[in-house]
Order: sequence, then C-alpha cells, then structure tokens
Amino acid sequence: MKTNPLVPLFASLAIMAIASIGNAQAQQRSEARMAQMLNRFPEADTNGDGKLSPKEFQAASQMAQAAAARAIPKFDPGWEEDEFPPHAVSLKSPEEIMAIYKSGKPGRTYAEAADAMSFPKPADGILRIVGTGHSFTAPGYRTLPSITRAAGFEQPLSLHNGGGRTGSVSYKWEQENGIFQFDGKPLPKLLAAISNAEWEAMIWGPYTADRPKFYTSWIDFCEK
Repeated sequence: MKTNPLVPLFASLAIMAIASIGNAQAQQRSEARMAQMLNRFPEADTNGDGKLSPKEFQAASQMAQAAAARAIPKFDPGWEEDEFPPHAVSLKSPEEIMAIYKSGKPGRTYAEAADAMSFPKPADGILRIVGTGHSFTAPGYRTLPSITRAAGFEQPLSLHNGGGRTGSVSYKWEQENGIFQFDGKPLPKLLAAISNAEWEAMIWGPYTADRPKFYTSWIDFCEK
C-alpha cells in the first residue's frame, strides 16, 4: 500500500499554521499586557519612547506588586485578643443596644423602603434577613425586593451597608460596636435589630484578607 506523499506535507503545513497562529496570539497578548502596564505605570517608561522595554516592564511589574501589597487592608491589633473591649456594644443588653442606636444616626442601607428593624413572622417560609455588604453586593440588595415582589411577597431586610472596605464584615463589626477605629462612636443598627427581633438569616459581603473571626463574631452574637 502506497502512502500519499501529500498527506505528510499537508500535516506539516497544518502544524506550522497552528503554531504561527499561536505565536501571533501570544504576541498580541504580550503587547496588550505591555500597553496595560504602560497605561497603569507610565513612570516606568524611563526613556519616554511610549513603550516598555523588558527592563522597564520588570520595573512596572514590581510597581504593580507593591501596589497590590499596599491594597491589602491592615487590621487593628485588637482582633488578635481573645475578647473585645468591655465597652463593645455587642456586650450590652438588647434594650441598651437599641437605645444607643436610636440616639444616633441611621445605618446606611441599599434596600430603602424595604429596610426595617423588625418584621412579623412571614408565612410560607419567607426568610427575614439581616446583612452587611459593599458595592459588589449592592446590586443584589437593591434588586432583591423587586424580584420577591414580582414573586408575590415582600422581602424582609435590615441592612447596614458601605462602599468597598467600609461595607466589609470587620469594618461593620467595629463600627457597630464602637471599638478600634470607631472607639466611642458606635452605630449598632444590626446589633439592635438582631438582639431585639427575630431573624432567619444573615448575609455578608466578603472582602480582601478576611479572617474567620470577622464572621464568627457576628455568628456568635446572632446565636446569643
């Protein structure tokens, strides 16, 4: 049986074509990455020619790593302690917590009219929800009431939100308790709602460098 000499030739040409396409795509990705780094760190272009040499790209990469390290939030050393400060609002009675909240400003919410400090027990297994969150959770919190309304019921929510880190689990715990960076300035919206009413669920917005204790602090308070 004779082998068609054109088959190996076509196979070789196909392999070469695939390799050529792969190399072109890799070059495009590399050029796009270079342009992205130049746009982000123009100071890395030391000779001002509008493009990054390998050495300049390395310098830009180091700048990116340094920026990422600075973006990791630093937490108060008090989180390393076994107990929170004795004046933490979460250690007070439900009546005291509610009085503190009513004496100050309201907590920020993304739910607007659907937000309240308590709700009667709903029928049909509807969950009463308390929650923290930031800009990534905002679209969900804002649209959830409309979605549930379309499904035929009002979603009970009590939220204390922020933007970016100000909506993170640890930030809201410190703010509500009046501890660490909020020492003496508590804003216990959720602590008041949780301790003075019944709820079925709590939701948070995860954030960079979160620790288990940030969540267990809320969980322990809810269970208490």
